[in-house]
Amino acid sequence: MEPWYDLFVYAPDGGLLARVDVRARRDTDREWAKDIWDFLRPPRAGHDAMFLIITPERIYAWPRGAEEPVELDAQPLLGPYVEGSGISLDNVGQLAFDMLAERWLYDLSAGYALPEGDHAGLFREFKESHIIEARAA
Repeated sequence: MEPWYDLFVYAPDGGLLARVDVRARRDTDREWAKDIWDFLRPPRAGHDAMFLIITPERIYAWPRGAEEPVELDAQPLLGPYVEGSGISLDNVGQLAFDMLAERWLYDLSAGYALPEGDHAGLFREFKESHIIEARAA
């Protein structure tokens, strides 16, 4: 197991689908995300699974084999998890954001909370997946 990630997503057959880094950081951009990926990428396994960086504003996803991330607006995907709570994605702390991102991944595994439009198929293989916290692995 690779301890520098926050979460791992595994297929029902046990194969690794994604490594996930969760950051409650704002004002991120593609270059920042690429620097994180370059730092965290395992030397021999860089493209064997999707890599995700989840932030309150953006979700950066490197599908298997991709050199550049797909960028998604996080608000439509993660915003519903804080609606009615008096909290916004703009001021959620790291621990709460970790739990929110993990909940979103669990919902993806149940077939809910999928992106729409151009990125509708990006997380399709997450259905029926298993989410593992790095500290639990």
